[in-house]
Amino acid sequence: MLSKIKDYIIGKIHLADEIARAKSVDIIESEITQLEYIFSVLTFGEFLGYPSVPSQIMFELLSESEDSINLLLDRINTQNEPLAELISTFRID
Repeated sequence: MLSKIKDYIIGKIHLADEIARAKSVDIIESEITQLEYIFSVLTFGEFLGYPSVPSQIMFELLSESEDSINLLLDRINTQNEPLAELISTFRID
C-alpha cells in the first residue's frame, strides 16, 4: 500500500517537473524575443522617433539585422491585440 502511494506521489512530482520545464522554455523564449525587440528599438529608434545610436553605426548594423526588422514589423502587426502574445506565451486557455 505504501509503495503504491509512494509511486503515485513520485509520478505526480515527475509530471509537475515536466510541466515546469516546458513552461520555463516558453518563458525564456519570450524573454529572448523581448530583449531582441529592445535591441531593435534601441538600434533603429531613429526611425521611430526615439533618440538612438549614431546613424553610421545604425547603417552598419542594418545589413546584419534582418531578423530585428522583421520583429519590429511583427510588433506593429500585434499592436492591436497586445495581450494576445502574452496569453499565447503562458498558454492560457
